[in-house]
Amino acid sequence: MFLLIAPAALKVRGKQRCYLDSSQQLIQTVHIVQRGAVRPLIEMLSSPDVQLREMSAFALGRLAQDTHNQAGIAHNGGLVPLLKLLDSKNGSLQHNAAFALYGLAENE
Repeated sequence: MFLLIAPAALKVRGKQRCYLDSSQQLIQTVHIVQRGAVRPLIEMLSSPDVQLREMSAFALGRLAQDTHNQAGIAHNGGLVPLLKLLDSKNGSLQHNAAFALYGLAENE
């Protein structure tokens, strides 16, 4: 299961992260980059469908909150498509692209 919402609590076990959901149940997540989901999200940034580009940028922004995912997004060529989205006339698309780039720039 992949968690794309803010966790109530976080515990780190090795390279996996364990979250407590709202009912205090432990949810283990694996870095999504390792599952191959980042490349399709990056490809969707070039879709003719604006809503698909917008959702992809937001998803990458959420994933970029994890340092392991940051490297995977950059390694899979996510920077240039996100930078290109900043030139969009769609404010929400610009916002989501900026959110993703901010996540990539912020490194703990």
